[in-house]
Amino acid sequence: MRFQRPGRLCALVTVCGLALQACSTPGVLVTAREQFKQGSTTAAVQTLSGAEVSARDQLLLLMDTALVAQAAEQYNESIVAFEQAYTLIDELDFISVRDQSTALFLNDWAIRYGGEISERLWIHTFQMINYLMLNRPDGAAVEARRAVNLFDKHGDVLNEDVLTRYLMALSFESAGQFDSANVEYRKLNEQLGIDPPARRSKATRDLVVLVASGFIEPKLAGDLILDINARISFPFYPESYKREPGITVFANAQVLDTQLVHTRLLPIARSALAKRGKSVAARHALRLVAKNQIANQLEDQDALVGGIARLLFLVLEQADTRSWETLPAWLSLVRAEVPTGIDSVNVQINSADALSVTDHSRTIVLNSKPGSLTVDMIRLGVGRFDQQVVSP
Repeated sequence: MRFQRPGRLCALVTVCGLALQACSTPGVLVTAREQFKQGSTTAAVQTLSGAEVSARDQLLLLMDTALVAQAAEQYNESIVAFEQAYTLIDELDFISVRDQSTALFLNDWAIRYGGEISERLWIHTFQMINYLMLNRPDGAAVEARRAVNLFDKHGDVLNEDVLTRYLMALSFESAGQFDSANVEYRKLNEQLGIDPPARRSKATRDLVVLVASGFIEPKLAGDLILDINARISFPFYPESYKREPGITVFANAQVLDTQLVHTRLLPIARSALAKRGKSVAARHALRLVAKNQIANQLEDQDALVGGIARLLFLVLEQADTRSWETLPAWLSLVRAEVPTGIDSVNVQINSADALSVTDHSRTIVLNSKPGSLTVDMIRLGVGRFDQQVVSP
């Protein structure tokens, strides 16, 4: 009998130690995200290429890989990674009993990350951009249709994302699906008073510039101590100051009339997390009951082991702070009609965060065909890393 206590203690400490090691973002993702945020997109692509993570974090790897590849102008590679993310999400929607039971004993880090509702929408947002950048409007329209389904199911969370809705309308329009485009433009008009664009004239060319600026705030962990033996740890998004970027389009030193749409991603991510809050709270409550029962059973056999178990369970309660951290803080879209005879325009961007205000300039060469659409994308960092993220 005297060997039972050390055996039980060792087993319990080992399980808890392994669980705590799993309660963190994989090092390869941390490294790639830091490289990307510092403007070293080429290095981030190399870090993510062939990287391996546990099944719990596979979706995060795919989403980061796809978004970094897009910033590096590797649009086909980005499309492939996003498609793999779709397939994985479908699988994760049928989450295994093992995931749920493990989470009830350990914490939510044990569950395979399936993405917030907002992150699932933004997969389609950036995939539409990929297809438009490759001049493949039919592919963009497919993504727009997928996004429509998410808006229909989760409009209470997603309706603030006016940029994605505009992008859906643009994708339908570019694919010649004008009835679907008009539906989305009408919703934008009702929500923001944005007038639907006129049909493209043969006397002008259409320009759309997408600007992704800054980085979304990562989730943090908050704690609620119920009593000496009960602690709840929950994820939350902190507030931050990030002003929407100012975007101006010049042609021959003249300012063009533009249509401008912005979406700040943080409030939508918060809403998505809040909507999931009830299920998170329910799992917390069940986990507290389960851990208390285990500790009581151990105390009945050995008071010391039971007391140590309670302490370890308290430490083990860690909030799941995983999120798609390579997302921008703001997504902006500027649209302009460019008169015939002008071959290029200059886009001036003024962006700000809590530390600095920076100005950026980009020259865009237009499609030479009258009545055509030119789509371009600019990805900007923040602070002293304010260069375009496509820079090596």
